Amino acid sequence: MMRCKKILVLLVILIFVVSCAPQEISDEELEKELEKLSDQELKGIVEAGENSNEDTAIAGQAFSMFKASKPRVLKKAIQITERRKIEKINLEAPSESVPEMPLNPPPKFETEVPFNPPEISYPPVLDPIGDKQVKEGELLAFIINATDKNLNDTLTYSAQGMPFGASFDAKLQTFNWIPAYNQDGIYPITFKVSDGKDEDNETINITVLNSTVLDFCVPKPNGLVSWWDGDKVNGTTAYDLVGGHHGTLANGAKIGTGMVGNAFNFSGNNGYVGVAHNADFNIDYSWFIDAWVLPTSFPASGKRGVILMKWVDGGENKALEIGSDGKVFVTLVKVPSTNVQLIATTNLTKDRFTFVAVSYNGTALNLYLNGKLDNSIPLFMDVSDSTGVLYMGNHPTRNPSEFVPFDGLIDEVEWGTEAPTEQKIMDIFSSTSKGKCK
Repeated sequence: MMRCKKILVLLVILIFVVSCAPQEISDEELEKELEKLSDQELKGIVEAGENSNEDTAIAGQAFSMFKASKPRVLKKAIQITERRKIEKINLEAPSESVPEMPLNPPPKFETEVPFNPPEISYPPVLDPIGDKQVKEGELLAFIINATDKNLNDTLTYSAQGMPFGASFDAKLQTFNWIPAYNQDGIYPITFKVSDGKDEDNETINITVLNSTVLDFCVPKPNGLVSWWDGDKVNGTTAYDLVGGHHGTLANGAKIGTGMVGNAFNFSGNNGYVGVAHNADFNIDYSWFIDAWVLPTSFPASGKRGVILMKWVDGGENKALEIGSDGKVFVTLVKVPSTNVQLIATTNLTKDRFTFVAVSYNGTALNLYLNGKLDNSIPLFMDVSDSTGVLYMGNHPTRNPSEFVPFDGLIDEVEWGTEAPTEQKIMDIFSSTSKGKCK
C-alpha cells in the first residue's frame, strides 16, 4: 500500500514537470522569426554558435528567444544567411543584355467582306418559231423572241442559211422575205440567240409554194441587138435570133436544160461560146445585157468566173463575172485609165437559176437580180469600144491565174443598146419559163 502511494506521487510530479517544460516552435515559425533579424544579427548568432566558449550563452539566448534548441537555431540562421548572400550577389551582378526580340507586327485583321453568293448563269431560251409557208411573190414576215432569267444579260439575235432575197434585222428581230417566182422549194433557216456565254437556236423550214406567174411570153425589150436563147443550136452554131450575130460552141461547151427551154452548159469543162466582133456591140452611153445564170460551183479564192466578156488588151473591157463568194459583178472600162466595177450585194445560190440584168443609161450603172435592183452607182462615161470577141462561159486568152471558166448553165443571153425600164426587167423575170416572145 505504501509503495503504491509513492508511485502515484512520482507520476504527479512528472506530469507537472512535462506540462511546465517550454514547447519548441516549428521550423516554419522559427524561420519567420529569424527572417526578422538583420544580416548583422544573424551573423552574430552564427559566429556565437561556432564559438564553443559562448555555446551555453547562445543556447540559452536562442532557447529563450525562439523556443528552439541551439542546433536548430544555428542551422536555420546559416541557411538564411547563405540565401541572403546569394540574393545580394544576384542583385549587384550586372544584368546580361538580353537580345532585343523583333517586334511582331500587329496581327492583321482583314476587312470583313459580306458574302454574296455567285449569280447562277441561265441560258437564253428562244420562243418556239415553227415552220412557215408562203407563196412565191408574197410577203413572209415574223418576229423572233427569247427570254433570259438573268435580266441584265444582253441578247443578240442572228440567222443562218438565209435564202436569196430574204433579210433579218437583228435589232428588230424581224425576218422578211418575198420569194421570187422561181424560188419554190423548202429552205432550212437557223435562228440563234446568245447572251454572250450561252445560246439557243432553232432550225425551221420555210416552204415556198409555186405561185401562178405570167402564163405568156413577154415582148422583147427595145434596142435588142442579139439574143442567144440556147434552143436554136445546130451542131456548134448558136444562132442569134435578132441580129444574126451567131456564136460558135467550142472547147467542150454543151447544151443542157435551161430556165426557158435549153441553155448553154459549161459545167465541168473549159468550153465557151464565141461571137465575132460587130459594131452593133458598141456602147454609146446606153447598154443592156441579161441572162438566166445557174452556178454549179464558185471559183476558187482570188479568181473570177467569166459569164460574159468582150475584151481587148488596152482596147475595151465589158464583162459580167462571178467571184468566189457567189457575187456577180460588172466591169466597164474607158481607156486608158478608168475602170468601173459594180458588185452585187447578194450572193447567187448554187444549182438555182437567178435572173441577172445590167443596164447603163448614161447616168447610172445598175445591177438587177430576179427583177429587183440590187446595186447601183452613178456613171457618166464614154465606154471604150474595140474589136474584141464576145465570149460566154470562158475567155480563152485571159490569164488563167485570174480568170477561169464559169461552172454552170447560162440561158437566154441578150445584148442591147437601149437600157430598159425596171418594169420591163421585172416582166422578163416574171415570164420565167415562158420567156420572151419569139
